[in-house]
Amino acid sequence: MKFVLFEIINSNPKNLVDIFSALLTPAIAIFVALIAWFQWRTHKEQVKNELFDRRFAMFEAVNLFIKTLCGYGKVLDHEYEEYLSKTKGAIFIFNDKISNFIKEVGEKANQHKCNDDLLKARQSGDQTREDLIQRNAEIFKWYEDALLTTTIEEIFKKDLKLRSKIKLHIQFLKQTRRAGAAIKRFIFSKSYSW
Repeated sequence: MKFVLFEIINSNPKNLVDIFSALLTPAIAIFVALIAWFQWRTHKEQVKNELFDRRFAMFEAVNLFIKTLCGYGKVLDHEYEEYLSKTKGAIFIFNDKISNFIKEVGEKANQHKCNDDLLKARQSGDQTREDLIQRNAEIFKWYEDALLTTTIEEIFKKDLKLRSKIKLHIQFLKQTRRAGAAIKRFIFSKSYSW
């Protein structure tokens, strides 16, 4: 088979042109398929990066809100509203565990805020007032535990990992170049007599 191909090429140079023109269409198709595949992979990585940015923004909003609450010891209206607006849609980009945690942070803040409003209306020495103070202390303790013990980073860790496959792309390109260079050397290393 090998000798027949060389004899065909050596006997008539037009045969060489015919062979290369026959190989040109599949080579172009393979090249176009590779470009399409790389574009698809690039788009997939871009979507991952955008999702990471959205998740990280929510992570920062939760972290900042809890730190602010622990720093002031009470829920500030504008901070609470900002937290709610920044974490809206968490259910769509996080798993159930994290979206429930974000929701729970908001619910605890709302309870704390309502208890503070009720405390302002009560007089000192009232049993209901003492109960409200106790509930707020429990909520505050929950926030401190969320910030210190479990660490928010641990809760968000799994969904905030960015796994990039750029190294695989580079390795594939290097292998493709090596294969192309080997084919080129094989084709052009033979001296053909026309």
